[in-house]
Amino acid sequence: MIAQNTNKIKRQKIALTSLAFLMLGSSSLKASDTFDDDLVKKTPYTVLHQETQKDQQYNIVGVALFSGTDPISSLIKVVTRSKISHVGIILADANDENKWYCFESTGSASEVLQGKYPHVRTTAWDKVVTEYDGKISYRLLVFEDRDRTDTRLVTGFVEDYNHKSYTKNPLRLLKALFKVNTESRSKCLKTAFCSELTSKMLMDMGVMDKGIAGNYIPKDFTSKKSITLTPGITLTPEFKVNKKKAFKE
Repeated sequence: MIAQNTNKIKRQKIALTSLAFLMLGSSSLKASDTFDDDLVKKTPYTVLHQETQKDQQYNIVGVALFSGTDPISSLIKVVTRSKISHVGIILADANDENKWYCFESTGSASEVLQGKYPHVRTTAWDKVVTEYDGKISYRLLVFEDRDRTDTRLVTGFVEDYNHKSYTKNPLRLLKALFKVNTESRSKCLKTAFCSELTSKMLMDMGVMDKGIAGNYIPKDFTSKKSITLTPGITLTPEFKVNKKKAFKE
């Protein structure tokens, strides 16, 4: 009887801990990456170097879908009943459309143990594809009645959110599963988990209908689900990434 209760408590602890990392996914960067000492002094958590220029300008290309193989990602897929454990935004250099970046709120258990709290980051797409431990696919945005999103607005959003902390409230992650989060009183979120950041950006850029960004989970951005996009804008089906070539197929 005691053994059964002990096992039950262990399972509960595992479940609660896992929910705390829900939608976290695996970091696309290695723990051995260098760190910015000056930036660390200004922030409450350690931040990884970003491979972007200070005056970089961006356009939105689409959404990136990740299927991790680590224990946390596997649990996320079980809990959300999906093959997707993480989601991010694909950006393109406004001056070179072939140069892609992944804009995401992410981290990993190994980073947390080293004192590097998960946060929003912008990473070169090739680096993400090469170093991510799992499968990656993406969906491209198609604009029927306009060229693209406003470069100025997209860049401003990236600058506002880059380095912001991943949400520290496990309850907010749990509520996202049941879509019962309330709307934030602030126009600019103080923290954001991966699908919250993705939906918030698409909403603010006029790509996705307005709603509560915190009520979306990674699988909502797959072709099997249907996020409501602004009329005249669509998302293509998923394209699988060929990791061996380290660039989009």
